[in-house]
Amino acid sequence: MEACGNTPWLELRLAVLGIELWLGDAGMLPLLPENRFPRIWVPSVEQREVRQLLLHRHKLVQMRRQLKNELQHLALNQGVQQKRKLWSQSGRQRLEALPLTG
Repeated sequence: MEACGNTPWLELRLAVLGIELWLGDAGMLPLLPENRFPRIWVPSVEQREVRQLLLHRHKLVQMRRQLKNELQHLALNQGVQQKRKLWSQSGRQRLEALPLTG
């Protein structure tokens, strides 16, 4: 199969059926009968799942960082400068007590 597009679903189904899928450049197909076809490396299903989990965790960390930065700026705009203490129990109470407008 030529290496292009999003075909993990097809690769997974073929793997379940026990069919080995080779990905490569279609222009090199004449080399296939000679057993010299240059295959493209494809990560395993397990590696893809780990990558997907890693990307998901990265997005969650980004969201957490963004939220903390926004809350920090909200507190600074109200004159509350507690830096790391803002994330303690007392800091959270003070943050929740801030008046919100608009």
